[in-house]
Amino acid sequence: MDTLIVALAASGFGAVFYRLTHRIPGLWLSVAGMGGVLGLFWFGYQYLFLVHCGTTPGLQALRLQLEQFDGKPARRRRRKARALCHMLSLAALGMGYAWQFLDEDGLCWHERVTKTHIAAQTNPHAVPATSKR
Repeated sequence: MDTLIVALAASGFGAVFYRLTHRIPGLWLSVAGMGGVLGLFWFGYQYLFLVHCGTTPGLQALRLQLEQFDGKPARRRRRKARALCHMLSLAALGMGYAWQFLDEDGLCWHERVTKTHIAAQTNPHAVPATSKR
C-alpha cells in the first residue's frame, strides 16, 4: 500500500512535469529522472510517517508495527535512524533491500543497523507510540 501511494505521487509529479514542459525526455533520462523522484518520494514518505506518526498507512492497514529487537515499540530516535538508513539501503542500488534474501533472519540493512523490524501488532486497536524519547 505504501509503494502504491508513493508510485501515485510520483506519477502525479510526472504528469505535472509534462503539463508544464509539454515534452517527454528521452528514455534513459526519463528512467533516471523517475528513479530519482521515486527514491526521494520514498525517503520523504518513510521519514515523515515513521518519525512523526510512528507508522505508515500501509503498516496500519496490515495491522503491523515497527518494534525493536527486544519487542518494545521503536522510539522516535530509532524510527528516525531507520528512515535515514532506508536511504542507505536504497542508495546502494537497492542492495540494502536485496540483502534480506541473503540474511539468515531475512532482515534488510536498515533493520540490522537500527535493530528494528516489522511485527504484527499485539493490540490492533492501540495507537502507535510516538514518544520523543
